[in-house]
Amino acid sequence: MKSIKFVQWSSSILLVITVIWTLGMGTLSMFIDGMVVGDVVKISGAVLLFVGPEKAAAFFGPVLKRKKEEK
Repeated sequence: MKSIKFVQWSSSILLVITVIWTLGMGTLSMFIDGMVVGDVVKISGAVLLFVGPEKAAAFFGPVLKRKKEEK
C-alpha cells in the first residue's frame, strides 16, 4: 500500500472514530452528573486539530502532485 493511501485511509478512519466518540460521549453526558458536553467538545477539537491537517494533506497532496506534473 502506498504511503499516501495509508494516510488517506487512516485519517478517514480517525475522523469517523472522533465523530462517533463525540456523539457517544455527548449522549452519555446527558445521563451522568458532573460530565459537561463542553469538555467532550474540547477534547474532540484537540483531536481534530491533529487529524484535520493530516486529512487535508492526504486529500490535497495528490491534487498538487498532478498539477506539478501537468506543468
